[in-house]
Amino acid sequence: MPALSVIIITKNEAHRIRRCLESLQWADEIVVVDSGSSDDTLSICKEFTENVFVRPFDNFSNQKNAALDLASGEWVLSIDADEVVTADLAREIRQRIRSTGAGYAAYSVRRENFVCGRPIRHVFQNDTQVKLLKRGACRYFKSVHEDLDVKGAIGMLESPLLHYNSDNLGEFIRKQNHYTTLEAKAKFERGERFSLVKLAFSPPRTFVYRYVMIGGYKDGWMGFVIAAVMAYYVFQIHRKMFALGKSDETQRRVGENRSR
Repeated sequence: MPALSVIIITKNEAHRIRRCLESLQWADEIVVVDSGSSDDTLSICKEFTENVFVRPFDNFSNQKNAALDLASGEWVLSIDADEVVTADLAREIRQRIRSTGAGYAAYSVRRENFVCGRPIRHVFQNDTQVKLLKRGACRYFKSVHEDLDVKGAIGMLESPLLHYNSDNLGEFIRKQNHYTTLEAKAKFERGERFSLVKLAFSPPRTFVYRYVMIGGYKDGWMGFVIAAVMAYYVFQIHRKMFALGKSDETQRRVGENRSR
């Protein structure tokens, strides 16, 4: 049985997946679950591993759980195509799993973020994520910005994971727009509804929190732009929830008219 498997979910990541995979050559197994790429993502992944699978996308948690089920290692490192494992982090992971995890069921790691090639140290606050998992002790949930249900204690790795969020502002904005659609749909399905008060106050509150309270201004003009985009992200979620509500109401009225 491999000691460590790495799982990655992908879609149209040809422009950056090679950098990620090149940083994983020390792992015992790499498992890629793709959701229908139309670029060269699959062919690039197959240069590094034969464990490349295609699964239609429904949500992030289900996609990652599918990858987790395909992994055979006792430990699983879950990373994204825009992340890179440093030599120090790889060395630390090997040491931790050799010591049978030191009693932990998972480990968190701090991410060093880069946008447009620039290090962003403040506006994302203390960005830590659970990335190293003991197989059988963890399961993903939530459809957007997936979270983990961990059966056991969570340790902390010291070495950082490099996260190349976006290569340019256009990519960063497109990515946030995609997430707002998924987030609005998930909230609506959970029973949340549009609120004019939240639409008015949540975006400026988000900007003030990101740019002022946690020191996003220290990241210079890029900190201002990111804080503004994240405020617009919140605005878009509420706007799209309003649209979902109107669509749902229209469908309900059509159904009522047909039943008369």
